[in-house]
Amino acid sequence: MSRAVVAALLAASVAPVWAEAPRAAPSADFGGVIALREAYLSPGFWADRLPDPDRVILDRAGIAAQ
Repeated sequence: MSRAVVAALLAASVAPVWAEAPRAAPSADFGGVIALREAYLSPGFWADRLPDPDRVILDRAGIAAQ
C-alpha cells in the first residue's frame, strides 16, 4: 500500500479520539444568548460573588451629586 493510504487509514482510525460528546440542550431559551444560565438572572447570584456584598457603594449624597 502506498504511504498516503496508510496515513489515511491511520487518521481515520484515531478520528473518534478527537470527537466531542454532544452538548446538552439548553434548559431554557434566553433569546440566543450563549452560555446564559438561569442563575445569572438573579441579583443574589452576583451579590454572592462580591467580597463584601453589604457594603454601600453609593449613598444618597453620592447619587444626588451625579
